[in-house]
Amino acid sequence: QEVYDLMQECRNRCSRTIAYLGGGFVIEYFSEWRRYASGQKRARFKWKNAELVKVWRAWWDTFVPKGRVVKKLRRRIDQRFTRGVVVAWYEGAEWVKRQKIVMRRLVSCMIKITYFRPFRSWWGFAEERRRYREVVSRTRRRMELRFTGVALREWCEWAAESGGRKRRLIVLTSRINGRAMVAFFERLQFVLEEKLRIMKAALIKGSDLIKRWTVRPMVTCFELWDDLVVEEKRKAELLKRLKYRIQNNCIVVTFKSWTELVLTSRAERHAHLSGGIAACLSANAGLEGIERVFTYHPATLKRYESDQVKKVVTQVITTSTS
Repeated sequence: QEVYDLMQECRNRCSRTIAYLGGGFVIEYFSEWRRYASGQKRARFKWKNAELVKVWRAWWDTFVPKGRVVKKLRRRIDQRFTRGVVVAWYEGAEWVKRQKIVMRRLVSCMIKITYFRPFRSWWGFAEERRRYREVVSRTRRRMELRFTGVALREWCEWAAESGGRKRRLIVLTSRINGRAMVAFFERLQFVLEEKLRIMKAALIKGSDLIKRWTVRPMVTCFELWDDLVVEEKRKAELLKRLKYRIQNNCIVVTFKSWTELVLTSRAERHAHLSGGIAACLSANAGLEGIERVFTYHPATLKRYESDQVKKVVTQVITTSTS
């Protein structure tokens, strides 16, 4: 900072001197001095930096090798403690990896087995259908060839026995168009269809899968029919109970009305009988008067039981004497 201030002061004085003199020699001298001063500044800076570099190199040569040794020692200590952990972790990771591979293979095998069973069933069904078609085609071919061979032999024999080509063609056309040939072919078609149906039935009977497919709609219909029958039985039972309740209600109401009528009739008869006997006793007519009055009394128009009459008479007499 002092050097800079000094240079600034010199520069100001020189600038004033140069401005005052206005000569070229002074400007050249000042420029030379300026170059000298800047060279001295660079020299001092280099010397100062050289001292710093020397100190830095001494520190580097002293402490960096020690730091490297300490770093290596620390790395070895860390490796000694972490090596076992890393090895254990690596072995565990490898074991988990192997287990994942084994489980993936096991799941793949199970999936393949699960897929293979339906495919094997389908393959067996397809092979069975193929054999069935082959058997049917061979049987049909043999039947066709057999009947065709018979017809051809018959035609050859007839052609050998016939006299001319035109006549053979006419007779052959008439036979083909005749009813016998038509009936023969219809019979042949019926026989083939019947045998084909029998073979299909035998094949379906021997195949469990086709039998299940065939019986499944019947099972569904039977289940629906069973549910319908159960529902109808339940409805019939409900209707039966309802009918029984309605009938019982009617019977109970009728019986109750009849009971009330019987009780009322008994009360009326008892009242009439009591009045008649009381009238006989009040007339002092004796037993004959009682009987005569009782005979013409309105109560006698109704029929009574003997026990009831005796009970009423006794009750009236008891009441009169008391």
